[in-house]
Amino acid sequence: MKHTVYSTPTDRECYYRIASKNLGTNNNVEDTTSALQVNCCGEAFVDNKDYRGGYRSGRRDFYLIYMQGGQMLGTIDGKAVCLERGSVVCMSPRTPCTFRASVNASEPIVYYWIHFTGSEAESAVSLAGISPGEVRSIGILTDVISHFSKLFEEFRLNRQSESFDYSSGVELRYILHLIGKALANSREGRLDASLKYIHAHVGEELSVERLASMEFLGVSRFREVFREITGMSPSEYITALRMARAKDLLSETNSTVAEIALLTGYQDGPYFQRVFKLSEGVTPGEYRRGLRRTKSISGNSNK
Repeated sequence: MKHTVYSTPTDRECYYRIASKNLGTNNNVEDTTSALQVNCCGEAFVDNKDYRGGYRSGRRDFYLIYMQGGQMLGTIDGKAVCLERGSVVCMSPRTPCTFRASVNASEPIVYYWIHFTGSEAESAVSLAGISPGEVRSIGILTDVISHFSKLFEEFRLNRQSESFDYSSGVELRYILHLIGKALANSREGRLDASLKYIHAHVGEELSVERLASMEFLGVSRFREVFREITGMSPSEYITALRMARAKDLLSETNSTVAEIALLTGYQDGPYFQRVFKLSEGVTPGEYRRGLRRTKSISGNSNK
């Protein structure tokens, strides 16, 4: 199978298990004789807005990318993806992938990468809780970067050693473990920062762009995760929260409808009334009068 690489980024560091003139072929292998084998790895730096990269036919080994800066757009197995600072993805063997520099990126693309294979490669990825081909955000983790550095050191100092496959495999396992741990933590606390902010600032202007940045996610990915967690889009969630607060204020205070509009984040009073009626089926004034009638009837019945 032919594997075509569009172009190669400038590597700050790059290491190959088999050092030869034909690096791409000799280090693109599927080898199950070892439990875990690092074929090649490095730190890539791309300061070129015309950059195009990837493997249209995939590779024979696993391919891990951990973004440190910049932004790449592309496809993984035909699905559109966006890799940003703090993003991580691991692709299974023979997974087609293409990447290009984002024209809107304000900084160079920097990422760590590893190609690996072995009889236990698939299980190592699975045990770490990593879903192949899924781009996730884990932020910038110094422990993960430290073990990339240790892996590079193994290549520099011990590549000719009989224990090299074992020692480099240990570093790879630990990198996968740390990424998996970060993913588990992010699943448990996903959207914690943005949801806290929404509830604390429901009466203020709330932009999806700002909320997404709090979670180190792109806007489209933030919308996807938000719906997974809450069952609603961000705008639907914010509107539902504002309507719940508005009903409390209509019930428990003597504030005017115009004042309640401002307290729930609506600068335009008539627009607030339209949103309220669409949500509740009645206007804010009708809602308040209905509550007062109910209270009056209840008070009379208790006399």
